Amino acid sequence: MQVIRCEAALFDLDGVLVNSDYAVVQSWRDWADLHHLSLEQVLAHAYGRRSRDTIMQVAPHLDAELETARITEIEFSYIPATEVFENAQNLLIQLSGCPHAIVTSGTLDLASARLRQCQLPIPAVFITADDVIN
Repeated sequence: MQVIRCEAALFDLDGVLVNSDYAVVQSWRDWADLHHLSLEQVLAHAYGRRSRDTIMQVAPHLDAELETARITEIEFSYIPATEVFENAQNLLIQLSGCPHAIVTSGTLDLASARLRQCQLPIPAVFITADDVIN
């Protein structure tokens, strides 16, 4: 087994440790269809951003808080489609002596659910959309 030595490591969650692409696209497709919006336009603003920010960008006429709750509910329905990337578990085990964190634009509840689905540990340091203003 290769040993990794570092002072600290930061990881994004989606697209780095877990493959949630299908779940993300399907969730936004369901949401966009509900509001007769272009999926392509929505996805152009969705990646790496909080859902609330995406909604405010693509549908400023909608209630951002209500719609954020709605897209979150939809995303939870697709949790079973989230898969762990090969060797993600081994990488985290190799980092056991190195402080590391996950930083994601997803909410704590959603990101935690994706980690549990993939049987990955929830890190001691976990920065999510719930922790930031911008």
